[in-house]
Amino acid sequence: MLGWPKFARQNKLTFKPDNFWLMRTAHVTGIYCGYDLRLETIARKKETRDLYPDKHIYTRMILRVNHSITSISSQQKEQAAMREYDTERVVNLLMPAGGQQPVKGNYFAYKNGREIVYEQEHIVGDEKYLQVVLDSLKNLIEVYPQLVKLGGEVTSGLLPIAKKFHPLQQVAAQLLAEIGKDTGKRLKHRRSDLLCSFCLIHCGPHQIITPWTGSITFYGCQACGQSRELISTENYRLIMILDNTSMTTRSQNKNVIRVNWMNSRRLFDFDEVEIIHATDKDVEGFAVQVGNDTDPVRRRRYKQMRCMVRSASLSENTMRILRHAFGQVAELAA
Repeated sequence: MLGWPKFARQNKLTFKPDNFWLMRTAHVTGIYCGYDLRLETIARKKETRDLYPDKHIYTRMILRVNHSITSISSQQKEQAAMREYDTERVVNLLMPAGGQQPVKGNYFAYKNGREIVYEQEHIVGDEKYLQVVLDSLKNLIEVYPQLVKLGGEVTSGLLPIAKKFHPLQQVAAQLLAEIGKDTGKRLKHRRSDLLCSFCLIHCGPHQIITPWTGSITFYGCQACGQSRELISTENYRLIMILDNTSMTTRSQNKNVIRVNWMNSRRLFDFDEVEIIHATDKDVEGFAVQVGNDTDPVRRRRYKQMRCMVRSASLSENTMRILRHAFGQVAELAA
C-alpha cells in the first residue's frame, strides 16, 4: 500500500490507514470526476477442497455513478458513428489506449453498469498502475450505457469477449444481458411492424449463450442484428424492381421505397415486384433466388404477392416461372 497515499493526493481523495484496534484496513475514498470511488483490500477464500482453505488478499477498486450520465467523449462519439463493431473495436471502446490496458485483474459490472469494479489478487501499491485502473474504470462506466443503446450492433463484438477468459469477460456478458433486456422491451411486441432501415428486413429474436449469463435473447434485424435504425411498415410500401437500365439501387418517394434487384442481387421483405427492363435470364435468376428463399414469413407472402411486368421482351416460359413464384402476375404496357 506504499503508493496509496500518493495516489490519493494526486486525485484529491482521502487515504485512511490501517486501524488495528477498530479492525479496519486501509482504504481510499472520495469523488473522482463526479463518481464515488473506493479503493480497498478484501480477503477471500480461494476455491479449494481443503477443510480450512487459505484466504487470499485482493485489491479492489470500485467506481459508482451518483448522477445520470449524459456526456460522451469525442473518441466515443467517433467510435459510436461506426456501424460495424467487431471485437477489436468493441474492446477499444471499453478499454481505449490501444484496446488492451496492462492490467492483471478482472472487471465486473453491477447495478446496470452504474457500478464498475476491478479486482486483482495481492495488494497493488504502484500509484501509476492504480491510475491506469482508475482511468479504465471511468471509461467503462461512461461507455457502458452507450453500448447498451447501440444494442444489436455490438453483440457480435461482445460475444467473443464474453465467451473466453478476458479481463472484460463479465462486463461483456453483463452488457449482452442488458442489451437483451433493452431490445426486448423496445422491440419484442413490435417486431412484426419494424424493418431494419439498412437491410429492409423485419426484426426478430437472436439467441446467444455466455458462461456468465447463460441464454440471452436480444431483438434486432434478422439479417444484420442492428436494433437502432428501424422504420415502420405502416409508413412505407416496399417494391422490388428489376431494371437493367438504371444504376440506382435504392430510391424513396414519400412512403414508397424501391430497390433494384439488378444492382443489389439480394432479397428483403418487399411487398410487391415490378419488372421494368429485364432479360429472361435476369428474371429467371431472380425467380430462382425467390424459390430458394428460406425465410418462412417471406415464403408465405410470395403466393399473395403481386408482380407487375412492364417489360415486353419476356418469353412465355419466363412468364410461367413468375406465375409459379407469385400469386398475381399482371402484364402492363411499357
